[in-house]
Amino acid sequence: HTLERIKICDIVLCTVRELQDNHSHRFCFEIVTPNQRPLLLQSRGPTEYKMWVDGIRSAIETQLVSGVVDSNSLMQGIGKQKKKKRGLGSGGGGGGGGGGDTGGGGGGDTGGG
Repeated sequence: HTLERIKICDIVLCTVRELQDNHSHRFCFEIVTPNQRPLLLQSRGPTEYKMWVDGIRSAIETQLVSGVVDSNSLMQGIGKQKKKKRGLGSGGGGGGGGGGDTGGGGGGDTGGG
């Protein structure tokens, strides 16, 4: 099964809005873009939620500071985080984090996962 990246917008133009938990929307956050409706995303738990939100914010900050986001280096960092967490027995959680675009499945994109 091959995942395809779909560019929704430039991540540097986005913000992450954390949403309050309620019965139907636990561990949800939105990616807010200037010209589109917010993209509502939900993680499987608090650890994954934090990884996504922190990863996306880190990618935005990196691109603002340096003007470049290297999705391969971001994903390597995320892979190390996941291995450490598994080694500590805290369980899983998906990936997350930038890569320059938001959208379509996995990789350095948000969405999918």
